[in-house]
Amino acid sequence: MPFDPEAPAPWPETEAEFLAYVKSAIEHPHDYNTSAAALGLIAQAAFNYGAGQMGNSGFQAGWAGLSFMRGVRSLKGPFAILSADQFMYPQYGTAAEKVTEYEASWAPWMKERAQELIDESRSGVHPGVMAHWQSLANTNPEPYLEPPVVESGPTVHSRAAILMDDEEQLQAETRALPSASLLLADRYTPDLLIRIQAAEQGTLPEPS
Repeated sequence: MPFDPEAPAPWPETEAEFLAYVKSAIEHPHDYNTSAAALGLIAQAAFNYGAGQMGNSGFQAGWAGLSFMRGVRSLKGPFAILSADQFMYPQYGTAAEKVTEYEASWAPWMKERAQELIDESRSGVHPGVMAHWQSLANTNPEPYLEPPVVESGPTVHSRAAILMDDEEQLQAETRALPSASLLLADRYTPDLLIRIQAAEQGTLPEPS
């Protein structure tokens, strides 16, 4: 599987395939753009190889992807990803509603972090910044309550289970975790959406 900066990241099935791809990507003639593409594709290939070897679920893969992003971007606090494609579907609400929800869930952390910054600050902090920290530190945010766990609702399923039409695996991966469903939202076809809804409602036929 030779490196191609225009192609999606591969799914190496063996260590030899993975290492050969890495070598091909590194030794490929690069310009400024392709060298950046190579770095990202190598990381994705490693992710795909590891997930394939360990058999991780879709939820685990989603968590790992966010953990990787936290590390490479040096993100210190809670963060979120908003995809414009999600808002093509009414069940996700609007971007403004999601930002408001995130802000409410982050408010206790922001209050605590603001106080830490005030305590650690030395002279030279801009008055406007200090006033902002003090405003955050003096808030009394309501405790954020996660959406209640229900018996049916948005779920997380591994891409493999859906694409392989694996009813048993689809049943096993059904989760009543509304807040997790956005991690792996994908462009499912209508028939697959019907099957996912059936899995959520427990009405998929038992595997034969």
